Amino acid sequence: MVPAHEEPPTLSLIALNAAAVAVAVIAARIARLGGGAGPLVLGTLGGYLIVVHSAVLLAGLEGYLGIGGVGTLLAIALAGLLWFPHRARRGRALPRIWATARDGDGGANTAGGLSDRACVALGSAPDHVTATALFPPLVALAGGVVWAWPHLFQATRLWIWDDYTYHMVYPALWLRDHAIAAVAPTQAFTMQAWYPLSASVVATWFMLPFPESRGDALAWVSLTGVLYGGIVVAGCAELLRRLECRRSAWAVPIVLAATSPRIAIMASSFSDADLAVAATLFAALAVAVPRGERERGREIAIDCVLVGLLTGMALGVKVSAATQALIIAAMLALRAAGSSPRVRSRVRAVLGIGLVMTAGWMVTAGYWYARNVVHTGNPVYPAAFLGWKGTTFPETTLLEYARQYGLRRALDDTLAVYLDWPRLHAVLAIGGLIGLAAWLPLHRRPLTRSRRYFAWGSLTLATATLALLPIAPYSAGNAMTFRSGFIHWDSMRYIALLPILGWAALGFLIDAGPGASAWRMISAVGIAIAAPLASTAGLVAPAALVALAVTAALMARAWSLAPIGQWDRMRSPAAGFAVGALVVAALVVGVHGTKATATAAAFHQEPLFGRAAAVLDRQPAGARVAVFGDQWVYPTFGARHHLRPVRLDGDGRIATWPIVDAMAPGPLTVDPAAFRANLRASGIEIVVVIHLPHPGRSPEWPTQQAALESVGDAVLLHRDGSVAVWAIDR
Repeated sequence: MVPAHEEPPTLSLIALNAAAVAVAVIAARIARLGGGAGPLVLGTLGGYLIVVHSAVLLAGLEGYLGIGGVGTLLAIALAGLLWFPHRARRGRALPRIWATARDGDGGANTAGGLSDRACVALGSAPDHVTATALFPPLVALAGGVVWAWPHLFQATRLWIWDDYTYHMVYPALWLRDHAIAAVAPTQAFTMQAWYPLSASVVATWFMLPFPESRGDALAWVSLTGVLYGGIVVAGCAELLRRLECRRSAWAVPIVLAATSPRIAIMASSFSDADLAVAATLFAALAVAVPRGERERGREIAIDCVLVGLLTGMALGVKVSAATQALIIAAMLALRAAGSSPRVRSRVRAVLGIGLVMTAGWMVTAGYWYARNVVHTGNPVYPAAFLGWKGTTFPETTLLEYARQYGLRRALDDTLAVYLDWPRLHAVLAIGGLIGLAAWLPLHRRPLTRSRRYFAWGSLTLATATLALLPIAPYSAGNAMTFRSGFIHWDSMRYIALLPILGWAALGFLIDAGPGASAWRMISAVGIAIAAPLASTAGLVAPAALVALAVTAALMARAWSLAPIGQWDRMRSPAAGFAVGALVVAALVVGVHGTKATATAAAFHQEPLFGRAAAVLDRQPAGARVAVFGDQWVYPTFGARHHLRPVRLDGDGRIATWPIVDAMAPGPLTVDPAAFRANLRASGIEIVVVIHLPHPGRSPEWPTQQAALESVGDAVLLHRDGSVAVWAIDR
């Protein structure tokens, strides 16, 4: 095992992140998303995500992907943001995109147009707070800490089936070449080379300071899960604030999210792509909800910019987010039109929304689709789309599964997989959405704009997602699981947003917190107890819940003894960010060595490829590696990123044509001697043959394995049940 560096360049990691956070905080404060700390936190987390993605992508496209290139871009962004307020003070602020009825009011509304009740809710805390009101938020906070703990202190966890195949492969190539570009045929190991890879770009950010050590480079990639989880939490808090809910209404959805093993699984991969899509879309929905009954054009414009960038991030991760992005864009268009006084201004507002949203999508996701158009002629390659050629991903959809195995079995299998959040969490999410649908016609008082937009927007998103699910590629898993007669247990990419929507709707309907009625508090406390006990992750011990209940009682007592307003005077978003930044910096400095070493060790302890990876790590620098069979390519870069994997065809020749929809080089069609000659001509020194066990495939290894066994000068370095490693010309 190659150990992690004893003195890794953690200062570079801290400096880059400090600059990115500074840019995000300043941008969020300039934008003024709303009153209080909640909007600032959401703006900062969303801004940080966009900043790091943009910095890595732009530096990579310019061919300067490294600490210097990214740092220069951050310095330019920081200088520009510091100059912006000075420009605005001198009367040269950017022109408004559109005007609304409130733009002539003159007076500022610190609550962002919220009703009187919301202004009270955002002001001083109530004088009397009970233990019952404090218990759900405490469980939510404790659950969040338990959820984030492995990402901060343990070895980085990977979903190797996808990560080794493509999520980790292309960041390794980008860092090696210091550039992001369309892959050459020799680097397009699978059709996923043409997928949008924004989630991998974000993960690359945390690898930048450590280009020569796998353990160090992967140590802090685990923070992507914490980032997306934080965006969900902040989005939920901001959404419920705009819906004029009580302060601690956020506790119910956050308890459910923090105790869901499925959310934890989605956060435990290299890029966290499924969670990234759900988090960015949910945050975009929260920002798309109106701030109040009357809004300024500037407020809508700012929200539109953030929504465009967040939905663009989702599109940069998966093209399947297009439907949800369009629905959220339509919400913003209706919001802008409804806030404009005249027909002409409404048309201008809608056109402005379309322009800003399109620009946001182009900035964040546009590169991937433009790359595909230039090199393949199809923006969504490798998928067939309209008249463009590509694959239709056969034997992967729920519709095909129902035709093959019958509707009843398909429904049973679908529910067994798609409701496993676990089951209680799924039922509560469904209950939240159904309750929201019932609440619309049964609500007696006139609905506020924000509540109306949230209800109809959430229900439209849920309906569209479920309607398209049966025909979505990989909704039933991959072709091997399809032929084996079961739906892949990890097929959550399309519906990950739905439980978060349902939990947020449930939190809105319950609206628990100080001053709430008994049934609301009983419901919130019941969920705070039941969710951890139903989960297999986190706070499952009843003793932990008892301890939290005692803590809530003590805090309620302390609250009652404190002078009126004392707790509010202690709250300071700026101080909170400063303390948080110091804690994170200390964490990186103090824990990095242990975490990097644990990550490097975990790589070798992985049961399917760990022992083979240890053999590859000992090979000489610069050795060219070919992979036949399953394309688990990332380990063939080596622990020091010192090896050079190369794509060959099935006969051992350098690949010179596009990968199209293939997932492997293919079978051998020449005799062993010709195969050996082709390997020599290709300059290959190491050959890795991979045959992962699966009930849906033949037990026979790739045909290249038998050919290597018959070649006299090929030396077998390692073989186990999944991987064989051969040395050529030794």
